[in-house]
Amino acid sequence: MFPGWQIGLDIQKEGVRAIAVQKCRQGWQLRHWWHLPFPSDAYTDPILSQPDVLLDVLDSWRKQLPCRYRLSVSFPAQRTFQRKVAIPDENLCEAVHENYVAYTTAQQLQMPVSQLCCDYLEQDGVVNVTAALQSDINRLFSCLKSVQLFPGTVTPCDKVLCALPAGCYPQACQYLIHEESDYWLWASRHGTRASGWQDKRQCPDLTALCQWLNTTAESMAFSTACMEDKSFPTLQNLDVWSLLTRLYPPVPQVKGRYTIALGLALGGAH
Repeated sequence: MFPGWQIGLDIQKEGVRAIAVQKCRQGWQLRHWWHLPFPSDAYTDPILSQPDVLLDVLDSWRKQLPCRYRLSVSFPAQRTFQRKVAIPDENLCEAVHENYVAYTTAQQLQMPVSQLCCDYLEQDGVVNVTAALQSDINRLFSCLKSVQLFPGTVTPCDKVLCALPAGCYPQACQYLIHEESDYWLWASRHGTRASGWQDKRQCPDLTALCQWLNTTAESMAFSTACMEDKSFPTLQNLDVWSLLTRLYPPVPQVKGRYTIALGLALGGAH
């Protein structure tokens, strides 16, 4: 009778961001948000290099959650591989189809298939594969399980952008962009639905990112987890918060910091 919270958990190297929403008669309502920073000397990959730091933060956070909730968790786009595979014979059964995709991807990456965890989408005559190291996935699940957190989904950050509901950005835009302190996430709204990330050492500002994507700022919908104002007056907003019908103060000063977490929460509700 009373649906539980839908929670998105976004683990970044500076801390954990989480947001909880709940379905109500008028739409989606905000229930809670959290920003749980790591110690300043732990600004590295918390899942892979310092799991104890992550565990301490998640353990105290879990105790604040209600009994009923559904958890969706982000996975670093930097730790994924993306490859294209030819579509196999349509007469193959599902299990053989999946094995073909997994083995072909592993062959391209020159890795044993047992070391990879794959997901894929068939589109425009090819299979778009996203893969991650099985050891990374196991380490993430182990961390979560040790504090009694059991996610329903784990999604690479760039793929969260791909799945955002259409109501939070202008329909005419060609790219969805999200900025973090040291990298960019991007997702194309073209037919290929390509997505990925780009290090700020290669693209230090939005102008460089536009050149790298071969597009213009006017064709982007943009959110940022950073405080700085942007110098593009025609930049369109990527505002996932606009999908919520009921907000309760206080709300975060930097709403863009929760773009991925809120996208996870809303995506986990479908």
